[in-house]
Amino acid sequence: MDPAGSQPHRMVLRPGEVAEILRVTPRHVRRLAVAGRLERIRLGARTSRYTATSVAALISPSNENGPASLAGPSHNLTDERGPDEAYRPR
Repeated sequence: MDPAGSQPHRMVLRPGEVAEILRVTPRHVRRLAVAGRLERIRLGARTSRYTATSVAALISPSNENGPASLAGPSHNLTDERGPDEAYRPR
């Protein structure tokens, strides 16, 4: 019996490849995996691969938050000032 034939073929990507696709850093790719937003396959203590299907699901338009959800929380630079007031550090 062929062991490769018993499981469907899954394409896996390195952190740098995922980062290039998502236009983020490899460190951010790891953060997405820790947050549970990317499926990670652990190959060892310091080695991980990511499934192509989870990357595609993250950037697909059917994602409820859209591709902008890759970014962290947005910050309001105007603080309590109105949108017409320029940002000046206090």
